[in-house]
Amino acid sequence: MMIDFVTPRCARLHGESAPVVLGISPFNSYFSEQVITEIAEWASAAGSDYYLYIPDGPSKFTLQAMGYEESKASRKAGRQNKYLENKIYRALGKLGQSDKEIARRMLNSKRLDTDSVHQAILAQVHDLWQNDESFKQGCVDTAHWVLRNRRRQQKTWNDASLELAARYFLAELPLFLRSPEIINSPSAVFCYHQCPGFVRTLYEQGAYGLLHDSQGFVIRAPKSGPINGESVN
Repeated sequence: MMIDFVTPRCARLHGESAPVVLGISPFNSYFSEQVITEIAEWASAAGSDYYLYIPDGPSKFTLQAMGYEESKASRKAGRQNKYLENKIYRALGKLGQSDKEIARRMLNSKRLDTDSVHQAILAQVHDLWQNDESFKQGCVDTAHWVLRNRRRQQKTWNDASLELAARYFLAELPLFLRSPEIINSPSAVFCYHQCPGFVRTLYEQGAYGLLHDSQGFVIRAPKSGPINGESVN
């Protein structure tokens, strides 16, 4: 495994055993049951506590951006999200976690949609999307990167598709940038196997006042092999 940090502060927070928030993506075959078990074991050793962020509700926006009708996108996302949730419960169950403990660690839409702190940060993100052109462009660029990873054979996307895909990215930003507030901890590091360029810029420049002072980002990725094995067929 390769471990990297977006900024020196991220490395410091990781070294101080800050709680870890693991990003687990629907429709990404990288997150096998074995990989989920491995990263949960790593997070348990690396931090004082760990959580699993699953952007299950927003996953329908990426499907819509790829051309699925809203109703079909919702059904397809629902099936995939249930499949992913079952993998998580099996993976953490192998580590001796009870269903109650696993549920405590889960940061999914059912939990976040009713969390006032998360919703307040999300509202701030959407306000920037509406009113700051440079922020919006960064989100659109990231949406294009996400879509390109999922459908490499299609090179162009219209504005409507990119705006739909950006809604998925906007939903992720509160956990990328302000997870200490959401998990009620002095500090936290977000962990994923890659870091979008715009997120890296937000960490390096502290732009738009979004980044929490004690938020880090850890990249934990295989040294070789595919990490974008998305399948939506």
